[in-house]
Amino acid sequence: MSTSDSSLLLGILSQIPDQLLTQTRLLLVVGITEPVSSLPEIQLLDKAAYVNVNLELSRQLRHKIAVSPLECTQFLYEMLASCDAEYVLLDRLEILFTPALQLDVLRLLLDLNRNKRIIAVWPGEYNNVQLTYAIPGHPEYREYQRPETVFPVTILSLRR
Repeated sequence: MSTSDSSLLLGILSQIPDQLLTQTRLLLVVGITEPVSSLPEIQLLDKAAYVNVNLELSRQLRHKIAVSPLECTQFLYEMLASCDAEYVLLDRLEILFTPALQLDVLRLLLDLNRNKRIIAVWPGEYNNVQLTYAIPGHPEYREYQRPETVFPVTILSLRR
């Protein structure tokens, strides 16, 4: 991440608490390519719990041969319920796109946001019209047209 991107992230993260306290919309941050936990700016989030979804979900599911979408969703609900923080920063969401889990990731994040304010680092792209993950034709490909008008979501993009 360049110095200007790091400064932009710092500015966005410093605005997040007020934004979350005044609205119930899911907050997606797009354009961060390295784990958020490695960024010095994460220290600003003193009211947030950090969750590496890939790590936590794979720990939970590692001994299972098959996992239902309900089991996966239930685990995430329970994990978030155990967080004492005002809001939760969900990072490394890639495992949620695994075809075998049969999850609609954006709808799942919206559902999770009902009980706990969520900031999710979206691992794909956003071009002001379309939110995507992976490339067309890939088994994990997801596409959402005009997500900010269809869903209660705010998207903050670090890409210019």
